[in-house]
Formats: sequence, structure tokens, C-alpha cells
Amino acid sequence: MAQDKNLEIYTGLFFLLSLILLGIDVVTLGNVSLSKLGFDFFTPFANKVLSFGFYREGKYYLVRVFIVVLVGISVFGGKPKKILKKNVNTTSTILKALGCSLLFIFSYFFYYIGMNVGIFSFYTIISFVSYFMIIHYFAEIMTTINSSFGKDRFGKDGRKFLQTQELMENDASVNLKTDDGYINVVNPYRASLVIGTPGSGKSFAILQPAIEQHISKGFAMLVYDYKFPTLSVFTYNCLEMYKENYKVEPEFCVINFDDPKKSHRCNPLQPELLIDSVDAVEAAQVLMIALNRSWNSKQGDFFVESPINYVACLIWALRCAEGGKYCSLPHLIELLSKSYEKQFQFLASIEDGTISNMAAPFISAYENQATDQLEGQIASARLGLSRMTSPVVYWVMTTDKDENGNEIDGINLQINDPQRPKILCIGNNPKREKIYSVCISLFTTKIMKVINIKHQNKSALVLDELTTMSFPKGTLDNIIATGRSNEIATWLGFQDITQAVRDFSKENAESIVNTMGNIFAGQVSGDTAQRLARMFGKIKVQKESHSISDSGTSISYSEQMEELIPESEISTLSQGVFCGKIADNFDEKIDQKFFYSTIHVDLAKTKKLESGKLPDLTLFLDAKNEPLSDKDVNQVLMDNFNQIKMDIDGLLERTLVTL
Repeated sequence: MAQDKNLEIYTGLFFLLSLILLGIDVVTLGNVSLSKLGFDFFTPFANKVLSFGFYREGKYYLVRVFIVVLVGISVFGGKPKKILKKNVNTTSTILKALGCSLLFIFSYFFYYIGMNVGIFSFYTIISFVSYFMIIHYFAEIMTTINSSFGKDRFGKDGRKFLQTQELMENDASVNLKTDDGYINVVNPYRASLVIGTPGSGKSFAILQPAIEQHISKGFAMLVYDYKFPTLSVFTYNCLEMYKENYKVEPEFCVINFDDPKKSHRCNPLQPELLIDSVDAVEAAQVLMIALNRSWNSKQGDFFVESPINYVACLIWALRCAEGGKYCSLPHLIELLSKSYEKQFQFLASIEDGTISNMAAPFISAYENQATDQLEGQIASARLGLSRMTSPVVYWVMTTDKDENGNEIDGINLQINDPQRPKILCIGNNPKREKIYSVCISLFTTKIMKVINIKHQNKSALVLDELTTMSFPKGTLDNIIATGRSNEIATWLGFQDITQAVRDFSKENAESIVNTMGNIFAGQVSGDTAQRLARMFGKIKVQKESHSISDSGTSISYSEQMEELIPESEISTLSQGVFCGKIADNFDEKIDQKFFYSTIHVDLAKTKKLESGKLPDLTLFLDAKNEPLSDKDVNQVLMDNFNQIKMDIDGLLERTLVTL
């Protein structure tokens, strides 16, 4: 306390000394004007002062400098009570103090102008006003604690981190422009996951740019268009823009079940794709799990495996019968609609050891008149597949054949064939999702299998709204894990990890998510946000604390570990804002693999690519090569529908004759 008291005395003396010196300086330099006003008694004093020190040498400004120094000592040498102010511009205060100091120091130039009463008055006012302004600004600098307290209430500024600013591009990369630089997906073959609530910008900000950049770099591609034809139109326009970048111009193909004119035809159960009975079992798994989502977590149960095995048995029997010319999903549906007697007679007529083993339990139950047991095992297959009975579905999923049994109008599912690359879009309809998704799942699974071989064209799978499809255990995570070596870039989009757990089972969902090399997350909440927050880890954050008391205000700083991107922040991300991580290559190292930024999209270019319509991909013509009316097109579909029924009836009749 005694030291503080002495300090106050000393600083007060310095202040008093500066004020006395200022008075002496004003009187000395203004003596001429004072004489004119009748104050001659200052003249001897002024002459005596002018004969000393700086005045004798004509360095009047040094006196003013000394006064400023004394003021500084008196202000900065004390311990004034601190005042907490938010977001004060300290630089501005310092500049004001400096300006007042310069004005105070160089106001002696009035002496050279020549003193008269008016100039002396102005000189005196300037000197004292600038003097007290110096004291004011010095005191403000000394007593003010500039704090950002309350400015960053959610701590976002403290958690900002340096992100990749340079563009890193290669022949497969996808580069997304951000506020601070680029998100460089230099290795898309390590698979990319895009999650976010509806409207967060998954397709617009990430998947559409990925489609465009992959096509511009010569990729073959499968695009799942949940809201057909939105992504299909975008993909078609991208191909039209960049088709010259391909060594072999790819075919643009579409499969959809709403408009046959905008669709090609393809049989995913064509004999060439069913090498042995294992392929038939896999196809049956896809169909039955797509029809019964809950079975994904129940594989191995008797009442799950029985219908799957029975459907697999029928598929393989159709593959073996008459060279497999009736092996298609529509023919399978029609065969399942027949009586058990006819089905088992058909199975018994096939001379194949595999079918004998697969069908034995069912035939035995039938021969022992265990009808209730059979009905329980097979009813789910019959009822589920019967819902897919539709002329358009039958038409799209079968093909016309020539006299030698070769397909005439079907597309090949090996989209990455270097000699015949394809851009294939498969369209769904949210209003008929449950029916169409079964067929789409079968197509997608078959494509994943046939393209996952070496020495093919680089390719990409873009599957938005992934959870509207179904995949047997080990299908999707296998293409993610092994497709990298075969140059297959996988892009998966869905809304939430818990959604994937619900539709794919926890085991499958975890397997898929944990194998993704690149992760993009828009606005998500709940368990997904918690999981992402843990993935991002923690960062050192500077904390500011204040202590306010009667004796003054103090401020202290500390550092502590906090989540880099907390759950609360992930759950409130704006549209187009994404956080996540990216994978790098051996020769393209990325130091900062985490990102958190707004993705910028070329709106004019995107709008152009989204505009327009798909061309007619299948022409329905009459004998004169004139387009058929819609009524006549429907009749063509019905004729095909009835022909499939007749095919199965004829096959069963020939089977009975054989037996």
C-alpha cells in the first residue's frame, strides 16, 4: 500500500511538472503578444528562459517533446483502475494520441509566423487542448482492457483452423472450391461418403460437381437418380459437354420404369451373368432382402433362408432350361405364380445336380403333403414378387432375341468396358420406390460385380439416396474395399448414419461407413453428429476470463482442449456448408485432411447443365417407321407382358411332356 501511495505522489509530481513547463513555454513564446496586452512584467522572465538550454539553441520543439514524455510517465507509470470495454479499436486510439502529440509538439511554428494577440490566443488554445487530449488518450490506452468477451459467444473463431488452399489436381481428382481454398479429393478410388439432411446440398454442392469432373476426365459411370430425371438430365448434359475427352465416346444409357421411351432394356438375369448357382443365390438374396428390409439383420434364420433358397433354385432352373432363354425376372415372377405342382414338376425336369440338392427340401415337403410348411416358406417370395407385376417393368427387364438366342436391344451391364464404355443412369420414382427399388437393387448389384475386374476403363458409382436400395451383406463394402485397385470411384449419399443402420443393419452400415476414405458431412444431428465430432478430435482453444472488483478489472488467458467441430455446430450447418475429411496418396500428401467450409458452386454453369430434357432413347415405330401413338405403345407393352405369360405356360407344358 505504501509503495502504491508513493507511486501516486511521483506520478502526480511528473504531471504537475509537465503542466508548469507548458505554462512557462506558452508564456515565453507568447511574450510579444503579452507585452502588447500590457503584461510587460513577463518580459524579463521570458528573456531569461530564452537564454537557457533548448531555447538558446532554437530547438523549441524539444521542450514540447519533454512535456509529452513527462505526461507519458505520469499516466503509464501509475496503476489506474482498469475499465473493461468490448471490441475497442486500440490502434485507432494510439493513432489519435500520436496525432495530438504531433500537434502539440509542432505548434511552436506559430512563433515563426509572428506573434500577435490573435495568433497567441489560438496558439494557447491549441497547446492546452492538445495537451489535455494527449492525457485523455494516454489514459484510455492505459485503463482500457480491450476484450472480445461476448463477441464470439459460441466459440467458433477460437476453433478455426488452417485448411488446404492450393489446388491439387490429377487425372481422377474432384476439386471443390471453398471460401479458403479447395477441398482436393485426390484419391476418389478410396470411396466418398456424403451425408446430410434434405436440403443440405449433398447433390448440388458435391455429387453433381463430382459427376461433371469425372465425366470431364473420361470416366465410365453409374448414376442412381432417385428423383428421375433430375440427375439423368445433368449427367447427359455433362456428357454432351465433355464427350470429346474420351478415347472411345461412351454410350448414354438409361433404365427407368415410368417412361419406356426414355429407357433402354436390360435383363440383369441374363444367362451370361449367371455363371453358376452361387450367382443365382446372390440374385435371390438381392430380391428378397429388397422386398423385406428387416431380413438384412436376420440372414441365417430358417424363415429367411428358405424363400431365398427357393427363389435361387427357380432362377438357376430357368438358367438351365432351354439354354436360359427364359431366364429373367418377369419370367421368374410368372413361374412363382403357378401352382406348387407345376413348379416342382419343372424343377424335377431339370437335369442338374445343383438343382436336385437345392430343391430337395421343398419337393420332399410337397410329396409329404406339408402344404402349410411350404406356404410358410414360400409365401413371402410369391407375395413380394407378385407386386412387381407391371407391363413396363416386364418390358424393361426383358429383351428381344434373334433366331440364335442373342439379345438384340439389351444393354451390357459392364459399363467400364474400354471398347464400349457407358454412362448409365438408373431412375427411381419416390411414389413407387418400394417396387422399383427391388429391380434397381438387382441392376446395381450385378453392375458392381461385373465391373470389379482389372484392366478396364476407370469408372465411378454415384449412388445418392443409397438407403432406398438394398444390398446383401458384403456386396457394397466389398466394392468399396476392392474397387480401388480396379479404378472404381464410389460416391455414396444418404441422410444419416442411423438411417443406414435401420435399412442395412448395424453390422452392414458400420462396415460401409468405416471403409470410406473421404467423408463429407452437411447438417446432421443426433448420433451421427456425435460420431463426426469424435472423428474430428480436439484442438487447443484459447480461453479468456475476466475478474472485476472494486480495485479494478483483470483479464487472463488459458488454453484447453475442445472438440474441433462440436456436435451442436454440426447440427446447425447452413446449406452448402460441409465438414469432413479427405484421403491422400503416397505422392500427393495433404497435411490438413480435415475441412470445414462453404463449397462454392458455379451457379450459371450448373443451371445450364440442369436444363433441358432427355432425348427419346427407344423408338416405337410402326411398319412405315412412323412413331407409334401412346395407345399403340401401351399395346406393345401389353403384348410383351402376355408373351412372357405364354412363355412360362409353354415351358411348363413342355416340361410335363418331358416327364
